[in-house]
Amino acid sequence: MCGSITTYSKYNQQISMLFLGRSGSGGVPQVTALVAIVVGMLAFSASYHLGKDSSIIRDNIRFAKSSGSLQTRLSFLILAVFVILFSVLLGVFFETDEKLAKVCLAALFAPFGANLRYFLGKKVPKFSTKSFPALNLLPTGTLAANFLGSLLLALIHVLDKNLTQTCDRWIVVYALQTGFLACLTTVSTFMSEINGLRLKNVKAAYLYAGTTLVLCISIACLINGVGLAYGDSKIVANCSF
Repeated sequence: MCGSITTYSKYNQQISMLFLGRSGSGGVPQVTALVAIVVGMLAFSASYHLGKDSSIIRDNIRFAKSSGSLQTRLSFLILAVFVILFSVLLGVFFETDEKLAKVCLAALFAPFGANLRYFLGKKVPKFSTKSFPALNLLPTGTLAANFLGSLLLALIHVLDKNLTQTCDRWIVVYALQTGFLACLTTVSTFMSEINGLRLKNVKAAYLYAGTTLVLCISIACLINGVGLAYGDSKIVANCSF
């Protein structure tokens, strides 16, 4: 759950727009971007350690244990109920209330993003090199998820800005960005893995953090820089949101 509510892709997109000078902020946006990276990473790390230190409360709480198969069935049941619920709400509000419609569609897209991240975490192979052992420790699944999410978010942003907009398209774009891609990418798992690596190999921890930031910001800057140079929004619909 924590991985789904802490999105990396939107943070990365905002940083890339600052580097490109397209954020609308004053001053020197590139300097602001660098400050945002440093402050962001410090805040993420502090939040992680605060949560970890606060977890001592769990020692005073006893939860009933259940088998893995029961938990799996219960999870699928809850997911099915939510899919049905939000599908019905989407059908009700799609033509009458765009704000609620985009929230419902985002909720429907979210589980697919989270499940894709889980799949990448299981299936993406680790690095295997004898010349640089620290590279072998990198969590390639989360790295792939954050890179893919950052790439897709930038691409959707560019397409949205260069295509004639409609209310229906805006709802879908919002749902993809806030639902699917927000759950595909994660800050909390990213920070948890960095801190876990620090206990094993400090070099690997900094390598993982640096590789993620450089790759994700670079691809977002490339896509946004090239794509936004060819056009701007052509809003033709008067949406109510």
